[in-house]
Amino acid sequence: MKFPFYCSLLMVTVALAGCSNKPAPPTEKEVSSKDLHLGSGSVVTIKGYEQLRTDTDAPTDVSLRYITRGDTGNMVALKTLGFVAQALLGSAQATGFDKFDLVGTPIITMPNPTLEYLSKGIEKSLQAQPAGTKSIAPLQPVEIRPYTWMLVYENLSGGDSYELYYHASIIHTANVALKDNSTLALVSCHPTAVKAPLAQWQANGYEKVTEVTREYMDSCLKDFEAHKTEFLL
Repeated sequence: MKFPFYCSLLMVTVALAGCSNKPAPPTEKEVSSKDLHLGSGSVVTIKGYEQLRTDTDAPTDVSLRYITRGDTGNMVALKTLGFVAQALLGSAQATGFDKFDLVGTPIITMPNPTLEYLSKGIEKSLQAQPAGTKSIAPLQPVEIRPYTWMLVYENLSGGDSYELYYHASIIHTANVALKDNSTLALVSCHPTAVKAPLAQWQANGYEKVTEVTREYMDSCLKDFEAHKTEFLL
């Protein structure tokens, strides 16, 4: 008569084992891929990725993210209400926040240009590589990952100065087929934020945002050019 108990215990054990082996949710998605045929005879793939929202990481800013002091005020109000509710339940814990974590407002007329701009720049740079020894072995992909692109107020206390933040990376990893995912080359594009009055940023359809972002990306491509040979290993 104990057989059903042992069966139940076995089923619970198997279920728990299945839960422990549950794969982690994806953190990014591939959104573009292009094969580039080099003069050496090699083929390199340029891939673009977007980050996904997870419990610990923010998604890629696919459009310009605009953050105002009002966004901070709303967040403070929500956290205050949450703290009061927790206090009534006897489990209140004070938590802080960072303005860079605020969702803000996406400016949908300003799509993030990183993937297209860097991809074209990298393609032009690699095509300019002198033809060398013929090789049919494909190189590992060059991967572009945009992260942050946001216009945010400088000081909560006041003033009309806003800062344009930008972050992207160009990565080249080792041979995935050999289960070696170590990074062979990395260009991290994280320039110092440019400051300007909000009116200047927004004038002529965010023209200044476009110009400064292009400067950020050109600096990134300059760094890539300096390390290009590392991406051809």
